[in-house]
Amino acid sequence: MSRLAIVENGVVTNVVLAGPDYTPPAGAVACPDRIGKGWTYDEESGEFSAPVRPEPKRQKPKGVSQLDFSRKFLRREQAKRWMATVLRARRAVEADTATAVQEEIALAYEHFTQTDGIDFNSPDVQAAIYVMYIEGAFGPVYDPATGVPPTTDEQFAIDEAARMAAGIPYEEVDAPA
Repeated sequence: MSRLAIVENGVVTNVVLAGPDYTPPAGAVACPDRIGKGWTYDEESGEFSAPVRPEPKRQKPKGVSQLDFSRKFLRREQAKRWMATVLRARRAVEADTATAVQEEIALAYEHFTQTDGIDFNSPDVQAAIYVMYIEGAFGPVYDPATGVPPTTDEQFAIDEAARMAAGIPYEEVDAPA
């Protein structure tokens, strides 16, 4: 079997595997495996050239910006509690006295600060939101081991973490119906 490029006006329009009984059309040229549609062929030199691909457009970062995240997804008191927790964790990490949870908090904060856009579908973002909940950024943490239903404040914290994990700005939740 031979591999043939079908060339029309200097451009490869198809590549075929030809058996001994195949009658190639005019413009068919033997070619190596790497050649495909869109390549160009110079009859004089017998050389193939790869197609020129346009530069990909710079895409807008996926998700929301850090500023929008702070303004639209964290209420003022939540942002204060979270930043206080982050500062304590970062100091502990710097002093090499951090617990595993404090290291996770520092990593969650770094994730938020080192990304172009916060993508709520990212497992890292979901994990960071969970750490924020566990550390009380949304309010008191509910302990299901107590066997009692969550208090109003604990339920609010659960709902806030769920709202943020779903990527819903708090203005949409607080808006009058």
